[in-house]
Amino acid sequence: MSTTPSELQRTLSGVCLLMAPVFGLASEFLRYGLTEGVYFWSGVLALVSMALSVQAVLGLRHLLSTRAPRLAIYGCGLALVLMLSGPAIISTYLVTALTSPDATAAAKIEQATFERLFPVIFLPAVVYLLCRAVIGIGLWRAGIVPAWVGILLALGYFLFPVGRIPFLPPVVYLAATLVLVTETWIGWK
Repeated sequence: MSTTPSELQRTLSGVCLLMAPVFGLASEFLRYGLTEGVYFWSGVLALVSMALSVQAVLGLRHLLSTRAPRLAIYGCGLALVLMLSGPAIISTYLVTALTSPDATAAAKIEQATFERLFPVIFLPAVVYLLCRAVIGIGLWRAGIVPAWVGILLALGYFLFPVGRIPFLPPVVYLAATLVLVTETWIGWK
């Protein structure tokens, strides 16, 4: 039995759609840990999740290519470019947390970084999350996934900035869980 390149891409994308949100959810639960070691592993898991998300977005692009070609090209392409802000944010947080002498100094450095780099790193990350929400709606509107999957996927990605910017961990946990459930459904399909 031989595997075609299209089947291989579909399988790899499915596995990445299954695994990326698992690592993402684990990262979110560890993110608000109190020790530096826990925070470090949260960052590592977030980076693994982002790496897997690249292939996941490529898989979504493939699903959208025939029924919603503009969204496949522009929406998924934009998501891939904007995804580059994620590792920059994680690196900034990890360096700040792991090199600062105390929590107060780390909080001040983090706040200064956020204020100065908002348009360069953080704003693209918010646009990335909104782009992924649009892809979720597009998957539903194109008839690729049921309405509940598309809407919950969009809601999950929309809730990330809602929970992160004012620091509401339960909202972030809900967002990560919604993404886990919906992307797992798509990956399994």
